[in-house]
Amino acid sequence: MNFKAPEGWTPLASSVEDARKADQVPDTPQTRAPAYKLAFRDEEFLKRRELRPIRLQLELL
Repeated sequence: MNFKAPEGWTPLASSVEDARKADQVPDTPQTRAPAYKLAFRDEEFLKRRELRPIRLQLELL
């Protein structure tokens, strides 16, 4: 199979595209739940003390 991807195509969406799509989701009780937040927008999650070693590892990559 010889598949040619379109110019500029990527299999993974960028965080900007994900954030834009999340902003367009209807406002419902489900979408207001903390579990529905995008991880990279959830500062409370990202700044948890137990995630500090992981953040350090990511910085060193």
